[in-house]
Amino acid sequence: MHGTNLTPEEYYRKDTDQVNKADKIAVKEFHTTIGIERNVNKKIMRKL
Repeated sequence: MHGTNLTPEEYYRKDTDQVNKADKIAVKEFHTTIGIERNVNKKIMRKL
């Protein structure tokens, strides 16, 4: 809370918003990596 003139409540709300955004991005990346892994597994299975 250094250098901000927000109340603790406002600061907390702003902070949780940023965390939520980060979580959403992480979830998207997580889903894409799962998709890539599945595709790779399918390709490997075809080659075997």
